[in-house]
Amino acid sequence: MIDITQARKEDIPRIVELFMSSFPDSIRHIFGDAKPNPIGLIDLFSFIYNCEPESAFVAKEQMEKGDIIGYIISPRSMRRLWFLAVIKGYIFKWFIRWVKGDYGLGLAQIKTLVKNKFGFVLTPYNYTHTTDAQILSIAVAQEMRGKGIGSLLLEQAMKYLNHIGVQQIKLEVRPENVSARRMYKNFGFIEEGTTRDSQGEWIVMMYRKKENRKGG
Repeated sequence: MIDITQARKEDIPRIVELFMSSFPDSIRHIFGDAKPNPIGLIDLFSFIYNCEPESAFVAKEQMEKGDIIGYIISPRSMRRLWFLAVIKGYIFKWFIRWVKGDYGLGLAQIKTLVKNKFGFVLTPYNYTHTTDAQILSIAVAQEMRGKGIGSLLLEQAMKYLNHIGVQQIKLEVRPENVSARRMYKNFGFIEEGTTRDSQGEWIVMMYRKKENRKGG
């Protein structure tokens, strides 16, 4: 049996571990053959959690250890996260830690990250929709995939967003991630276009509550 529960702050390191193991191509694209330092990701995920802890859920096996085998993070507003990162000084703190070498990132890696972020910020989909609620990150441990855990996590995240009045939800998924695209379509997400970063193409998918769908 699987339990879907609200994430706790002490779950962040395990969430980062799942992220790194679930997206090795993205990690390799940024870090190359060097072993990445998880501190930077822990800082980033902790920031998102601190801003909106209600948006983070984890999946656990109902066993003695209760290991976390999956997670999802679904903030109500990406613009709000960026705003808080600036006004609360997180960006300055991250810069200082980078200068001190805590993150193990060189200039080339920083340029890749900035280029990727600007690619997303400038995508037209950020300006043609009335919401920026997003399924920001979801992952399931490799040995537990194919058991419906991703669907359970997505269902919980969408319940949360629906409860706080979100009418539309956006996400991006790689074209080759066929199983994820199928899952999102089963939940009512529609492929509406594409965007790109330095690693390649993303498919932009949108979910709208039925009363807000065209013709509905």
